[in-house]
Amino acid sequence: MPHRSRRQDPICVKVFEEKVSGKLKVSDRPALKAALDYMRPGDMLTVAEADRLGRTSSKG
Repeated sequence: MPHRSRRQDPICVKVFEEKVSGKLKVSDRPALKAALDYMRPGDMLTVAEADRLGRTSSKG
């Protein structure tokens, strides 16, 4: 089966892409903020690389 780009997936209505650290705040991530602002009740957000979505750290 040939590899399909996320842009070709028929279930995706709109694709937002960014390659930045998950440590940044949402306000410092324009594509993530745009995606969250675009979403409406019942929409589903799919993340291709979960490690890019967000990170947390324990503070001792």
